[in-house]
Amino acid sequence: MFVGQITSAAPALSFGFTLIYVWIRRRELAGVLRQNWLLLLIPAYALVSVIWSGYPGITAKHSFELMLTILGGLMLSASRHPASVLTGAAAAFALFLGVSFAYGHSVGVGTMGLSDQELRAFSGLNAGKNLLAMTAAMGLLSALFVFCRSVRRLWLISAAVSGAALAMEAYLVVAARSAGASIAVVLAVAAFAVMSALGALGPRARAFVTALLVACLAAAGLVAEAFAHAITSDALQIFHKDPTLTGRAYLWYRSRDIIAQHPWLGRGFEAFWVHGNMDAEGLWQYAGITNRGGFNFHNTLIELMVTFGWVGTCFITAVFLVACAALLRRCIREPSLVSGAYIAFAVFQISRMPFESLTPSPVDLGTLLIFIVLGYGFAQGEPRRMSVASAGSGAALALRFRRPALAHRPRLQG
Repeated sequence: MFVGQITSAAPALSFGFTLIYVWIRRRELAGVLRQNWLLLLIPAYALVSVIWSGYPGITAKHSFELMLTILGGLMLSASRHPASVLTGAAAAFALFLGVSFAYGHSVGVGTMGLSDQELRAFSGLNAGKNLLAMTAAMGLLSALFVFCRSVRRLWLISAAVSGAALAMEAYLVVAARSAGASIAVVLAVAAFAVMSALGALGPRARAFVTALLVACLAAAGLVAEAFAHAITSDALQIFHKDPTLTGRAYLWYRSRDIIAQHPWLGRGFEAFWVHGNMDAEGLWQYAGITNRGGFNFHNTLIELMVTFGWVGTCFITAVFLVACAALLRRCIREPSLVSGAYIAFAVFQISRMPFESLTPSPVDLGTLLIFIVLGYGFAQGEPRRMSVASAGSGAALALRFRRPALAHRPRLQG
């Protein structure tokens, strides 16, 4: 959470805790690697890109860091108590966002209309409002899970605490003035509500409802461009955006020439936004980013194309779609609040892909969470509880083996 504040110590702390967790669960490591072999192909492909990378040393370093980040997410996805993982995530989000709410600051985002009144957006402890909005939105989803679970089980104190965190995080999403995060979190909450209610339906009905939702999302994707043009003017007024979507239009325009230079294999993992790369230097200068870091193309597909080219983009997209199918399959078979929360996280991330770069990155909160979500689809379910009949049979069997011992006890005299 505090990567921006502890800076250079963040990778060491993150990987240190990851290795400690892996050591604690070392007996389960082989099984986790085996059931998630498909997802592990993504960091493996990033490492292979060293061969054609313009900066092979940087690519190798970040590829190993990505492998550890993904490993931590996959180990958490295989937890036998996924509700505890989500509760821990909710507590971490609430801690960071509470500190951000108390000690954070706002940044200017332009002027309103023809007046000179400057618009301000809350960015918390971060330099960018979009990062805070994304963090607050994911905190909201995890707090929503804890709140619903607490209400179901009548845990009043937990419900009150998670409800307060939920209200604070909803306020921060609005205060950050991020159109992408605001729209995405609404879609994610709707998905959480639908998927959490599937438990009341039969298996066939659950499959039908899920297929209908997927079909609606696919249809929405096909008409997304026309729909975006239809609501552009209203959206710009609501979120006070300029027609270039805060400079994204120029980035997308420049990406065409950049992709054309290396269309098939790309530049290599983490080999574009590097000091000394003239294309990156020009975009940093255009955006006025003096520290020359923390920037991207604000589009997941474009970022993948620049990094991995057509070959890598098609490969990673195929792996992602298979993992999403596995996640849906498990959520249909085991509907619960946990499944609803994981689907909500997936919907939130997917709906942001056209306007944000969500490519896998080392020491990145979004990468960690998305691999927890995707790994949950491949993880084995919780062990079934023993039925009443099985419990009765087990008790009878235990008594059967104990009777000879009772028969040989010496009788008391007198």
